[in-house]
Amino acid sequence: MSSQTPARTLNVLVALTDPSSFRFGCSIVARLHRLHHVSLKVIACKEFPTTTHTTVPPQLEPAWHTYDVESNTLPEWQHADYLDINVAEYCSWADLLVLAPLNAENIARMLHGFTTNLHLQVLRSWNVSKKVMLIPGMSTLMWENPMSRKQISKIRRKWNWIRVLPPFLWSFDRSGRKYQPWIEGHKAFNESIQTQIDLMAVGDRTIALPIAHLPTLTRTRSKGPRLPPELWSIILEFTKDWELATTLNVHTNLPIPKEWRQAASDEGPKTQMQKLEWALLTYPYAEIKNTFDSEKPTRISRVCIELIMRFAMVPVLAHLEKSHKDLFWSTFGHTFLPHKASVFGKTEILEYWRTSPTFLTKEYSAEAIDNASRTNSVQALDWWYNSGLSLQYTEAALEQASSQGHIHVLKWWKEHSRHRTAPSVPSSPVDEHGHNKPHRDDLALKVGKSITYATQSGCLPAIIFWVDSGIPFSHEDTIAKIASAHGHTHILDYWRKLRGEKILFDNQVLVGPTKMGHADVLEWWKRSGLKVEYKTCDIEEALEDGVEGVKGDAVRRWWALNGLNLGVGTSEWMKRFRHISIMADKEFTYSDVSEHNTKKDLYIVVHDKVYNASSFVDEHPGGEEVLLDVGGQDSTEAFEDVGHSDEAREILEGLLVGTLKRQEGDPKPKSYSQPGSTATATDGASTGVGLYAIILLGGALAFAAYTMMNKQSSE
Repeated sequence: MSSQTPARTLNVLVALTDPSSFRFGCSIVARLHRLHHVSLKVIACKEFPTTTHTTVPPQLEPAWHTYDVESNTLPEWQHADYLDINVAEYCSWADLLVLAPLNAENIARMLHGFTTNLHLQVLRSWNVSKKVMLIPGMSTLMWENPMSRKQISKIRRKWNWIRVLPPFLWSFDRSGRKYQPWIEGHKAFNESIQTQIDLMAVGDRTIALPIAHLPTLTRTRSKGPRLPPELWSIILEFTKDWELATTLNVHTNLPIPKEWRQAASDEGPKTQMQKLEWALLTYPYAEIKNTFDSEKPTRISRVCIELIMRFAMVPVLAHLEKSHKDLFWSTFGHTFLPHKASVFGKTEILEYWRTSPTFLTKEYSAEAIDNASRTNSVQALDWWYNSGLSLQYTEAALEQASSQGHIHVLKWWKEHSRHRTAPSVPSSPVDEHGHNKPHRDDLALKVGKSITYATQSGCLPAIIFWVDSGIPFSHEDTIAKIASAHGHTHILDYWRKLRGEKILFDNQVLVGPTKMGHADVLEWWKRSGLKVEYKTCDIEEALEDGVEGVKGDAVRRWWALNGLNLGVGTSEWMKRFRHISIMADKEFTYSDVSEHNTKKDLYIVVHDKVYNASSFVDEHPGGEEVLLDVGGQDSTEAFEDVGHSDEAREILEGLLVGTLKRQEGDPKPKSYSQPGSTATATDGASTGVGLYAIILLGGALAFAAYTMMNKQSSE
């Protein structure tokens, strides 16, 4: 069971609130900056430190915001809501707030709800389902005062979203302020931060997550034959899940993951955390409880948390809740259980959370149901639906299910909305435990950009679901563009067949695949039977910014073979539109062409190629009558008799829609040389030019004869 990088980093907002302890606050910032998977923003009582006395790295300067700790006064050039907007943005962005440190004055103001400066406004606006780490900073005399003890005790008892760390203290002697070592504080701070990082990442490892339609399994009373151990070994080796095999005590030849090598060795686990992890993986519940009681941990690792969640160890949770309250609340408090149990699809933990007296206030957010949809957990969705709790969810529920192709989840949402399929048998009014199911109105489907996410991930079954579901969805205009950019020709095939000539697209359908190196997509558009306009400058820019290597070379080769001159000058580079011939492989009979003979639907044939001249009728220099006269016919003779220029022939190529398939009885074409080059085009026009030259010469001779006759008569 290998580990992978967490889905996102822990966003930490650090408030340096005390000018007298600024250097200490900077050391906290530097310590956080060195941690992986942590993103920082800092609100500080002083300007960004530029001296060598602090350890704050210079790359943090863009994330450093200075404010006045004495007031909320704003510069005159700032608008009135500037501070409120900043506070809202900080509270929305941050997963964790660190107060490093907070002095006695500000602790008192916080408890009374004051908002006289930026950090107090952040505290007053903070979502209490997210943690706050408070480092008290004051003199030893203040810390030992009964008022401080009363205030800190109240925070620990009543404000359980705030973790009070060991204080940063100082005393005074003749030389002035003397800071005390913060040894215990460093240890507690490191453990607390690591716990928050672990909690954020729980569920992100490559572990076996629930299958959407897996039924609830119950122990059988049958004493019949059981599968032999060898067969169980084969089954579990197929899963490649060493943890599952080990907890079931089934021998396999699977490699031991790195994090388990010490505990699984002959020496056994050595550290406290390794002992706890090994106990959770291999011991019965009674021994697990004894291990926790003897070790008395102040925190547990990410592996411990994931084992408890993955194998739904409700007895372990109940023991921690009763006998290790601080550890339980710091790890599983607030929204952690409902959010992460939905990731793992463990309804046993969700039910434990719902009925636990510790969680009288049910803290959860839309993340819970969104997580259940993302991880394909229909059983978790059913639990939430029947729980009697208000259902909170966002567009992410359907968007992520569509992106990952969770069709069972998409069907679940449909069947719980007004778009449901009429049930053949009425559902039971009670659940599997005999409890009455709460009545709910039809769920409002927040479709969002589901079709876009499905297209981007190349999930055709999800797209088919949305098309067949009867549920309205938007952003259809993005399908062709996104499928092209990501190289999903199978989606383009389906959408072309579904929408036909009404498929929505723009010139970006060629820019995206050009940049991403999908020559097969460009070829698909060429053969699709659709006409695409593109800007030459867009294509050249995409080629410059696009991928390199084999894919980049393939795209450049495709464009070179299909008419893009990569060496054009400036005037040509800025040409507004160039047309690509993308119907050259479509064949028409003479009978097909003859049906297109009106001004709005006009086809002509030149050298056995079929052109759609409908868009050019009004722009034709010779007038629309010339084109209407040859509409639906072979106009090769008329076209060549005029002696069109190279520019005219280029315009004609942009109107190409296919080739003519001649049959018996069709009019026989006259023989003309193909205009394959400039020289050929000039030769093809020589007859017309020669004719004009003869006429002009004859006119000149006649005029000369007329002048001579007049001269003779006058004499």
